[in-house]
Amino acid sequence: MQRAEHGNRLLNATLKVLHAYLPELRSRTLLPDAWWSLTGNLFSVLGGLAALKVIAAFVPNAEFGRASLVLGVIGLLTLFLVNPLLTAHLRLGFDHANGGSADSYYARFRWLLVGVGMLSTICYALIAVIGRWAGNHLYLGLVLPAAMLLFVQPHASATNNYLEAQRRYRPLAFATLLFKAGQVPLLLGLLVTGLSGAYGIILSQALASLALVLVFADRRHPSTQPSVRSSGLEEAQASRGLASRFAGGVYLATFFGWVLTTSDRYVVGHYLSLSAVGIYTMNYGLWSLPYQILNGWLDTVSRSRTYTRAAEGDWQAVSRSLWLRVFAGLAAASAGTILLCFVGRRIALMLVGESYWSSWRLMLLIAAGHIFFVIGSSAVTVLFAAKNTSILSLANLAGATVNVLLNIYLIPRWGIVAAGATTFLSYVLWASILLAGTVSLTRSLKARQEPEPTARLICAARVLAEP
Repeated sequence: MQRAEHGNRLLNATLKVLHAYLPELRSRTLLPDAWWSLTGNLFSVLGGLAALKVIAAFVPNAEFGRASLVLGVIGLLTLFLVNPLLTAHLRLGFDHANGGSADSYYARFRWLLVGVGMLSTICYALIAVIGRWAGNHLYLGLVLPAAMLLFVQPHASATNNYLEAQRRYRPLAFATLLFKAGQVPLLLGLLVTGLSGAYGIILSQALASLALVLVFADRRHPSTQPSVRSSGLEEAQASRGLASRFAGGVYLATFFGWVLTTSDRYVVGHYLSLSAVGIYTMNYGLWSLPYQILNGWLDTVSRSRTYTRAAEGDWQAVSRSLWLRVFAGLAAASAGTILLCFVGRRIALMLVGESYWSSWRLMLLIAAGHIFFVIGSSAVTVLFAAKNTSILSLANLAGATVNVLLNIYLIPRWGIVAAGATTFLSYVLWASILLAGTVSLTRSLKARQEPEPTARLICAARVLAEP
């Protein structure tokens, strides 16, 4: 009897949870959007794996290590100068669309993007010159492909932003296919011409980004009307101070995020060798790829809906979206990690070969850490929707600090396996801080959204009085 009663309570609780999410699950466009988003991410997986296969077959470890260090600097400049701008652009675009000013907003942003691309290119050139003065020829020797990638890549990301904001998931899927799959023949062609492996890897990414912009950039934006729930353009204009603080907070959080995710390879390079950097970067890229694709799919499907609800002030729906994504991401990432335990080594040997394969422990540590990466990223979307970056900055700072300190202590003793262990511990801490802070934030926003008791009584009385 007790088991039956417990089962009934569990069933009732499950039905209540499902009923709470029915508004999101009943959307007519959810399944087609999810399908095309999944297709795009599958294209990204296949293209990424094909690129890794080509690199493993034709590029020596040391050359891939050179490319990894340069791409790390490019990643730092992109994350610090470009990505926060793109993040703020995508989120604030929904506010302007809600206020009817999306067209002028997008037009101004295109010119801003050109300036930021030039600034990031100049910054890389300065880093390369300083490195040459200090006796490091690496960055100056690859300055041309790096400069091209830094200038073109932001426009490719902005093109993806436009497609996602308009929920044009089918062209977005083919844009992903062009970018990821296009790198493979470009890289092979560049290697055939006699270019070094590092030069070819960076230049192929730049050319693929340029192709995406030329094919998919759409400068025509559908006219938008103010939402009936919005207070109009005046509200969007009145929030410019908050928007500026939001964009500034994204820059700070992004810097600590780069330290959290990318600093490992530099500590490995300092204590070990360029070959060790290449092996670790290859393993990190291979085992993080499925989780990044999963996270990208969940982002693409949920982000525009979450931002739209946030622009309308519907924090109940934002909270439901958070938990739906957390549970979906946790289930899929956990199932994938269990599968990797059985087939991971065979996949690695098939794709990258013995020269890049490290160990089963490193694979499992990187994969398990990215389960928490997927969970934490669910909270990041909600924080951006709320234009709150303080929680993200705290989580990134804590994760980065733990990651760097543990790497400095452990990598000289354990080798590159230590970098995998610190990745796991850092992501656990990062996701825990993010989820706890986001839950607290959404509760306070929902409490503000709740009507006062008197207002609830008036609304109830009106409903009862209706025939």
